[in-house]
Amino acid sequence: MLLSRILLNPTATEGGGGNPPVKTEDKGPDLVKVVEGLIAKHGDPNAALRVLLSENHNYRDQLREVKAKLPADGHVVIDPDKAKLFAAYQQYGTPDEIKQGLYERDELSTTVAAHKRAREISDVAKLAGYDPDVLTTLAGDLQFEVTDGKDKAGKDVKTVSVKDGDKLVSLEDHAKAKWEKFLPSLKPTQAKAPQGGSPFTGGITPPKPPIVKTDAPRKSLVR
Repeated sequence: MLLSRILLNPTATEGGGGNPPVKTEDKGPDLVKVVEGLIAKHGDPNAALRVLLSENHNYRDQLREVKAKLPADGHVVIDPDKAKLFAAYQQYGTPDEIKQGLYERDELSTTVAAHKRAREISDVAKLAGYDPDVLTTLAGDLQFEVTDGKDKAGKDVKTVSVKDGDKLVSLEDHAKAKWEKFLPSLKPTQAKAPQGGSPFTGGITPPKPPIVKTDAPRKSLVR
């Protein structure tokens, strides 16, 4: 039968004519044996051909379904977890809006940190009796630590220390060791001259001479 000859020898032509089959390298299974096995399995060449055509049809349907599920050109496929994460980000706006929000957050954080540092240095300067502006210039990123304690009289006091490596040093000792040349500006003298004092007497007003009473008539200087 024709179907049998096609299945067993698909390269042959009717009447013995035509071009001879092109020889190719044998890289796959022996098709003749495969066809013979199909005919033996299904009973005759026609049944084997129907099975092959049916399987081919099913494969084509499966291929169309797979292609339909593939993303269009320019699209990507992500797993469900990443899809949920992406959807969660979308509620905060577009990428540009999120980027702007992060920038504003960083700017606000920087401003808050600067105000917090300024307040810290102001409190430390007040406790140590230092000029806050000078201390701000000298302190840099120096880390302070304020601890509560009591003086010899049992009064509550606060002590300011700074971190020097892995140890704490009192702020006063640190200032003497590191900022000796700046101590006059860091801790200026608070004493002021009394009001009305003379610059030539060290701020002390000399007493006025006493008034002496007498019965003698006053002489006129006008003649």
